[in-house]
Amino acid sequence: MTRPTMVELDDDLAAFVRRTVSMMQSRHLNDDTRAAAALAKLRRAVTAAPGSRQEVWEYTLKDLPQTLIAPLDADPTQWECAAHYAITLHALHQQSSRIRTHREGNNIGHAVYRLGLTTANDAAVQARFHALIAASSLSSGLIHLRGLIRQFRSAAIPLDYGRLARDLRRLQDHKQADQVRLEWGRGYHHQRRKPEPLSASDLTDSTGASSE
Repeated sequence: MTRPTMVELDDDLAAFVRRTVSMMQSRHLNDDTRAAAALAKLRRAVTAAPGSRQEVWEYTLKDLPQTLIAPLDADPTQWECAAHYAITLHALHQQSSRIRTHREGNNIGHAVYRLGLTTANDAAVQARFHALIAASSLSSGLIHLRGLIRQFRSAAIPLDYGRLARDLRRLQDHKQADQVRLEWGRGYHHQRRKPEPLSASDLTDSTGASSE
């Protein structure tokens, strides 16, 4: 049997994260109390090591493709770690928000560019973004990323969490980390047009009713 390529594994990761956060945000916007409880658990795990909080395993591990999971006695794989980071960050982003904070397309660079357009202090936004890019380790980068996610939440800026999961996996591979940073930089510096307004689907729940 042919082993999947790294690209195929990353695609499986992105698809899993997109399914998970899409379901979570739809239920949240429909005022499902179970979704609210799940998001609260995930937010509490946002600074925890992947795999260390059993109360979030059903969201970060349960339906993760078997090819992405380590043997029982091994440390978490890069894909398991990335799934944990992305799904808990989405919970932080979705907190108290009535828009769909996951939307396919935007990478971190795109979202930071949009954030700069919403604030009078674009220099501070750039400084946080540059600190993320220059972070010497993934753990320090995640600190800056959490700060940006909170700002995205305040400014109602969505992010593609499947894409983020893929990027966070690649950042753990020293051969791919610089490429991720380059893609984020391109997303920021090459976006010259004003962002499109949020679509109606971002502002409505899965039944089509207004989320306001």
